[in-house]
This record gives sequence, C-alpha cells and structure tokens, in this order.
Amino acid sequence: MAFLIEDNGYAISVPIEAQTAGGSISRLVRSFPDLAVHEVDGLDFLESYQAMHAATEDCRQGRGPALVHAHVVSIYSHSLSDDESLYKPASERDAEVAACPIRRLAAHLEHEGIADDYTLLRIHHEVDERIQEAVAWR
Repeated sequence: MAFLIEDNGYAISVPIEAQTAGGSISRLVRSFPDLAVHEVDGLDFLESYQAMHAATEDCRQGRGPALVHAHVVSIYSHSLSDDESLYKPASERDAEVAACPIRRLAAHLEHEGIADDYTLLRIHHEVDERIQEAVAWR
C-alpha cells in the first residue's frame, strides 16, 4: 500500500515542529520495518511524479508499503475558524503564493518547448470549464 502525505508544515494554527515528534513525519516513520520513505518537494511535479511512481512500484513488486512525504504549501487557512495571518507572517504567505506548483510546471513546459503560451491558456480554459461543469452538476 502506498501512502501520500501532503505536509504544508502546519497542523491547524501550529507549526509541525510543535505538533510532530522529531519535527518531521519522514524522520518519525523511517524506522518502521519495510517502509520505503520518499521525501519530496511536493511543489515540483516531476519530482512528485517520480516519487509516487517509485512508491507504487515498491508496492507492486511486493517490497512492502511506501510513504511519499510531499512538502507543499497551503495558500489558504485550514478552515474558516483558522486565520493563518495570526500565526504565519505575511512574507511567508507571499512566498507560498509565489511557489505555486501550477506556475512552476507551466514554466518548465515552456522552457522545455513542450507547451507555448497559447497551449497553456487553452489548458487553463479547459480546466476552468470542467470545474464549472462539476459545480453545475452538483
């Protein structure tokens, strides 16, 4: 079985260092028998894809369970009762917005010549349409 943990560095209103023994989920579980632990930059699509691929291959080959610990950002509060501006400085919130994985992937696709501005705009439009269809279906 493969597990994915999206770790934005916070429990509700509390930094992970104050909530998790040892301050790291990966460090906490590394000693579990036969558990493959992959710690990745969850904002990097290619790195995340490769880690999930490796984790699922570990499982398919019978090498035991696997955990992918993806470090991500959360550009919104956990809930309406959680105002992140009370515990997360504006500079950190701004940096999280700037680290948007969608923008990073788009820049990579452009740099590699895989997609141009028009193609990315068309994809963006198609995604928006699908979201609107899903909302309307409800």
